[in-house]
Amino acid sequence: MTAQIRPARGADWALCRALLPAACGRTDCPIEGFLVLPQRGPRVGGAAVIRFDDRDAWLCLTVLPALRRQGFGSALLARAMEAAREGGAQRLLG
Repeated sequence: MTAQIRPARGADWALCRALLPAACGRTDCPIEGFLVLPQRGPRVGGAAVIRFDDRDAWLCLTVLPALRRQGFGSALLARAMEAAREGGAQRLLG
């Protein structure tokens, strides 16, 4: 797996909404997003969105079918877990 994982910003949120529409629907809580940008293949390989709710963080994650089983999902999960800890969440729920 060779890819960059970066926080969603600006126009990236349109990609997050396209890949994870249910996760991006709520606007009443803090939210963070991350994209997988593979060096080869499609421009975006997947996304993770975390919604913070009191002490919990709710995670939605997806990887494009053609890129699964290559470590992209594991890398997204690790970054999401780090963001949840940094955001003060006691639990990460899916």
